Amino acid sequence: MHNLHRPSLAAPLVLAALGLFSTSAPAAPVQQDALDAMVRSQLDSAGGFTLDQVWERALALRDAADSTGGDLDPALDAALGQSLIDPTKLLFLASARLLGEEPDAEGLSARLLELTRSEDSGVVEVASDLLTKRPFRSLSRGLKVDLASQLLKGAQDVQRDPRARLDIARAAFRLGGGTERRLARTEMLAFLESSDPSLRGEAALALAQTGEEVAGELSTELERLAQLPGSEAELAQAYLDIEREKSLRESKVKALQARFDQELLPEEFSRVQAVLDMVEYAHLDGDKVTRDELIDEALQGILSSLDRHSTYMSPEVFAGFMQDLDAEYGGIGAYVGEDPADGLFTITRPIYSGPAYSAGIQTDDKIVRVGDWPTLGQPTEEVIKRLKGKPGTPVKLYIWRRGMQADLIDRPTEDMVIEVERGQIEIPAVYSQMLPGGIGLVELWTFSAVATRELEKAIRELMDRGMTGLIFDLRRNSGGYLPQAVSVADLFLPPNLDVVTTDYRVIESDTLRTRSEPLVPMDVPLVVLTSRYTASASEIVAGALQDHERATLIGERSFGKGSVQNLLPLQGMPDDEFRDENRNGLYDPWETITKDFDDDGEFDFAPRVKMTIARYLLPSGRSIHREFDKDGTLLSEGGVMPEIAIAPERIEAWRYEERLRLRDQKRVGRDYADRYFDDNRALFGALALSDGKDTARWPGFEDLYASLDTPLPKDDVRQILRAEIRRRVQDDRGGEFPFGDFEEDVQVQAGIRELLEASSRQVSDIKAFAETFLTTDDDEAVRTLLLADLRTADGVDTLLKRLREARERGDALSAEDLDRLIQALDSEKAE
Repeated sequence: MHNLHRPSLAAPLVLAALGLFSTSAPAAPVQQDALDAMVRSQLDSAGGFTLDQVWERALALRDAADSTGGDLDPALDAALGQSLIDPTKLLFLASARLLGEEPDAEGLSARLLELTRSEDSGVVEVASDLLTKRPFRSLSRGLKVDLASQLLKGAQDVQRDPRARLDIARAAFRLGGGTERRLARTEMLAFLESSDPSLRGEAALALAQTGEEVAGELSTELERLAQLPGSEAELAQAYLDIEREKSLRESKVKALQARFDQELLPEEFSRVQAVLDMVEYAHLDGDKVTRDELIDEALQGILSSLDRHSTYMSPEVFAGFMQDLDAEYGGIGAYVGEDPADGLFTITRPIYSGPAYSAGIQTDDKIVRVGDWPTLGQPTEEVIKRLKGKPGTPVKLYIWRRGMQADLIDRPTEDMVIEVERGQIEIPAVYSQMLPGGIGLVELWTFSAVATRELEKAIRELMDRGMTGLIFDLRRNSGGYLPQAVSVADLFLPPNLDVVTTDYRVIESDTLRTRSEPLVPMDVPLVVLTSRYTASASEIVAGALQDHERATLIGERSFGKGSVQNLLPLQGMPDDEFRDENRNGLYDPWETITKDFDDDGEFDFAPRVKMTIARYLLPSGRSIHREFDKDGTLLSEGGVMPEIAIAPERIEAWRYEERLRLRDQKRVGRDYADRYFDDNRALFGALALSDGKDTARWPGFEDLYASLDTPLPKDDVRQILRAEIRRRVQDDRGGEFPFGDFEEDVQVQAGIRELLEASSRQVSDIKAFAETFLTTDDDEAVRTLLLADLRTADGVDTLLKRLREARERGDALSAEDLDRLIQALDSEKAE
């Protein structure tokens, strides 16, 4: 190894040889041109430097400049500004500049990174070593992670010189975050198994330098190295001595802890300690878990024994929880995931208010490279980390789309590039649509920090378009912030009405009320859709609107989550600290960490306890909380029960499985959209809103259906196509459709009927509804259509299935008619 870490004992001699050494202070600082000449002189002779001399000559030059009273840095910066510099000269200049004031760490890192790709292992070692110096640790976290990722490519290149790979891995470890450090450590550990003793020794020293626990193969290698002569043996012995001292301290602490446990701990904690010791000593899997993990599980057990909503949240779980609630982050703005059909990292849907959509990224686009980093085979979480970043910073994406040549996935070209400038992303909480007949449909799927603002905007837009009634869909809403729930109720209710009372055990109850005039006029009829997934804050809103007779609830009984949880930090366990550059009170991944308690290079939350401290009561005084006893026996259903109970449409298992098969294995919807979408955009835009359940409106449908050889009825295939087309049309319209689709969703249809009746209208008055809703007013037409369908059905079994499904949907044929038909067909089947 090149010895770049030793202090230069020969520096005065070198200076004297250069004619630069002086024992007396200069009369006055030299002029800048003299320093420029000094740097040029050293560069002229740098070709004769050995790599071992680079650092010594840099120190000598700094000392010489300091003795003259001049500022060497401008001269070095000017020299570094040259585009083509011999590697040895560049290393000399960089070494000298890193010893000065405020070097351009970002610019120097790029130059040194390029040198780590050299075929000269000596150049690679010196460049890698320089990248571990203090100035580079002041780079932003994002730049350090990117630099470490670039270095890891070299460390993982098995075609390169092993010593160069080891040097590069050590630099990547010093610069990277948790992920990069783990990967760099893996590379260094691999060299402990080398057949080359000197390479094993270098790997052992590199690992010990990172703080790796000196045990196992690493300890064995350091012991071997310590027996040899030379400075490396002395260094190995020093690491062994440090580890022995550390082990001795830990033994003393453990002994003191045991004494404390035995003599000072209360009896109940002594029992916990005894169980932990037994698990570690005797349990079959006791060596596979840490004591910290066992304690986490014990805390979880304590809390979950009280109620099912109290829980212990690890730092990782709490970080995800906070992101879901705050609904903001820095990134490109898209929903992403791995496509199971091809394994590629895929845009499942852009966020239409975000920069990715503005830059031209569409649903089903594949990101095959981020900058110079291929995504193929990488974990989804790692790709997402590279897409996120400080708002205003660019990210270069290579996009592959269906129809492109397959080999471009591995070797993307520059014409596939889409540059996206990251933004501050707000995850939408509201999706809305104006349905025929002036009926507004608004879905609120979470009570995030932006919920009320987005909901108010959506409702105002619908009102400006002449909304006569509103369906408020809370079926997928599992809750969120309580203040947002009260603000949402405020949009529909007059002022000074109770919304919710929080009933505590240890403090006085608190009632929250509406404060302002409603946004939606009281004479505009309102329907709220609920399901068994409607929970917590969404149940409060639905229940308050029901208690004040402001809305009709339709759907299923809600979940029954009416307890109040507080997030409480554990005493003495703070979050890491950071510099809040955008002053939003939250840690963003690009912000500087100022205190990293575990020194892993990543911001870590402390754990939290989510503890039940109260229950919610609706304005009528009823509790929405589902109650169980300690044995798990249900004591109270809880939840909010709708006035009109209607379950979502259920389809038979064989139909569900066949739909999935056609969609995922046969790619029916995607292939159809790929073939027809571009030539039928206007048509598909209309069909996405309403196709009248008429397969004849879909280009090529009959040929497609004939080719599938499926037992599914045509209407099921139509629904598969329409779902994919609606997904694509969202990109054209720049907005997501709400979850509810009036053509296919029986609960939305029930809501529409309720709103139409409130304004003395009928389904038959509106063409789009008349085509898709089956009502008693259309009995004769319905009979004709249904019987026509039956004549095309293949076999009695299929016919029976479709009749039973028609009855479940509540189609216009009376129950008696359906019973007679089913009885007749059963008889025919028996014969």
